[in-house]
Amino acid sequence: MVYVKFGDNKTKGDILTQLETQQPIYVDLELSKDEIQYLHTVILYDMDAPYPSPYNTMSPYIHWLVYNIRDGDLSKGTTAITYEPPDPPEDSPSHTYKLVIFRQLEPITPMIPEIRNNFPLSRFINKHNLLWISEFQFSVIPSNSSNSNNNPNSFFFKEDSTLTEGEEKFCRCYLKVAAKGKVRNPYAICAKSVGTTSRKCGESFDFEAMPDDLLIAYLKVHKLEVPSPYNRKQALLTVYRSKKNK
Repeated sequence: MVYVKFGDNKTKGDILTQLETQQPIYVDLELSKDEIQYLHTVILYDMDAPYPSPYNTMSPYIHWLVYNIRDGDLSKGTTAITYEPPDPPEDSPSHTYKLVIFRQLEPITPMIPEIRNNFPLSRFINKHNLLWISEFQFSVIPSNSSNSNNNPNSFFFKEDSTLTEGEEKFCRCYLKVAAKGKVRNPYAICAKSVGTTSRKCGESFDFEAMPDDLLIAYLKVHKLEVPSPYNRKQALLTVYRSKKNK
């Protein structure tokens, strides 16, 4: 049996809010005396990235991967992919996350971390001869799901935006995907996931209401300079100047 805590709150497979999962994570593998003698690997992944099936085109998306864990203590393992808190898109239904514990038959040699999205999980398991021991599953509700219908600006679009609901979903999606990094073409991923596209995203965004991580993603996608060190005011000026020059 494995236990997971976010902050001081232990979860037993509950539905959690995104805010709750932003607290530090603690995992207790609860291994038996016979099992604890082995090395282990722990993998936490999102089964519904960027949106639940049939639109989970980035899944499995790895949020944490630790291997060569000794004595059932994750701090005594080697981290291949650092922990990233759950972050489902604001317009998505809840996402299901799975934390799986594997027994290793032998130590795993140091590896180069692979990309998080579309992680080749089956190939990884077979390559390292991992044996499933147990798993823990929980769901996370996006942070704005409860108030998105009451706040027209919650998704950083202008009030006079003429985008359809599907187009707005596409525009949000490509920024969220781009913000996660290591994806060559966020447009293609979101077009496939959402089922539509739009060329009016830029003119419809309310950049003043856009979170910094998505504002930076917009600059990078459109090959605009990101201020270093980062300065939000300068970033906004860069966006507005680029639009004025078009």
